[in-house]
Amino acid sequence: MRTLQTTFVTRFNRLRSEHGHLFQGRYRAILTQPGEALGRVCRYIDLNPVRARIATVETLETYRHGSFRCLMSPKESPAWLDVRTTLRETGGLADNPTGRQAYRNCLAWLADEINVSRSLLTTKALSSITSGWACESGG
Repeated sequence: MRTLQTTFVTRFNRLRSEHGHLFQGRYRAILTQPGEALGRVCRYIDLNPVRARIATVETLETYRHGSFRCLMSPKESPAWLDVRTTLRETGGLADNPTGRQAYRNCLAWLADEINVSRSLLTTKALSSITSGWACESGG
């Protein structure tokens, strides 16, 4: 196993012009406070497959690697997943079919904004605008 891991890390580092251990450095998590910032993070996560052009907002409900399908079909969601937080932090939406449809409409509007931004900005400028975390100031 050691030879396999060493070979993998060596090739990985050579390919990416990196050095050192593959998983060096400490994992860093940023606590996001409830409110508008948490709502932005939830929307950002739900739109990741759309940004990557893996799915569209219309097909997010069938995308199996995200939580949007659980939000739209609460009976199919695991017991540990509480989708009410996403709805509540996105404008105080209710956990009912109307609230879920309003959330889907919000994501569709944001996806349209992403597409407009892509057509207006260069890739480098867009990445500098959309990178980073949404955190409230002062904490």
